[in-house]
This record gives sequence, structure tokens and C-alpha cells, in this order.
Amino acid sequence: MKSLYFKKIDAFATKNSNGNPAGYIKLKKQSQLSKADKLKIGKELKGFVSEIGFISKKSKRKYELQYFSSEMEVDFCGHATIAIMYDLFSETESLKMIKSITIITNKGELLVQNRLKIDNSVFIMAPKPIYLDNDIDVKDIAINIGINDDDINFRFPISIINAGLTTLLIPIKALSTMMKIK
Repeated sequence: MKSLYFKKIDAFATKNSNGNPAGYIKLKKQSQLSKADKLKIGKELKGFVSEIGFISKKSKRKYELQYFSSEMEVDFCGHATIAIMYDLFSETESLKMIKSITIITNKGELLVQNRLKIDNSVFIMAPKPIYLDNDIDVKDIAINIGINDDDINFRFPISIINAGLTTLLIPIKALSTMMKIK
């Protein structure tokens, strides 16, 4: 049985909010666990964290980060990255004074800025989104999310993007409509 360092962190948490839960496991190198093992851990943590990051150090200022949900490997996860990097900069003595590092993700190399001393935060460069073909029928969208098609704001396009996770963006006219979407 392997023993691994695991930590759960709530990104964007405040005194009035629990934040968005993510977790991470420190590895000596990414090959320490297979993708099947990482997915199994993601499945075991379903309901406890949204995604789990597996981080390994490549050099003094470069880390590799892979993400898994309970269902699949995710190319990039923003809230998990912020939570992990905040914790890493806070808890790793050798990183406390470093202004930035690079992380290697499935979406490429991204810069992470250490802003803990300035404003108690970290900044990450998000991957460039890829716009995917969209041939979804508006009536199908409305039916599947429980709204009328006239609740959709057609001044903005319905889009499918991927910046690490494929996401359908639907512009909705009113907050009251948003609240009834399932």
C-alpha cells in the first residue's frame, strides 16, 4: 500500500462561504501513479472534492500538474490550480520568496505569480480557450435545462468552449430564469 500526501483546500473561501473544494496529492514524479490510479482516487473522492490535482516538482521553478475528476482526466482546472498553488507558496519554504513559477498542464505551460505578500493571493495564467463547433438546437437546450427558448438572450452567442474542461455557455436573460435551471 502506497502512502501519499493529500490535502483538501477550498478555493475562493471567505468567512461567509465554504468556497469550491479541491484536493491535491504531492508526487515525486507523475509516473509514480498511473492515470488509472489517479482516476480511481478521483472516483473515491467524489462528493468530497470536485477535482484533485497531482503535482510533482520538475525543477526549482517548474512543476507538473495533472487533474482528475470522478469521471475523467481534466486538461485544466482553475479553482484547483489556485488552491494548490496558494497552499504550495504558503507552505513551501523554498517558494515563499519566489515571485513566479511555471506549471506544466495538459493545456501547456502556464505562469503562476506569487502575490501572497502583496494581496494574499496567487494569480494564474489561464489557458487560451478553444471554441468548438456548435450545432445544438436551441429548443433542445431549453427543454433539457427546463426553460423556454425565449429565456435565452440571443444578443450573445451560445458557445461551446474548452479551456481545460468542455463547457456549454448559454446566455440567459434573467436571474430568475437562472435560479430555476436544473
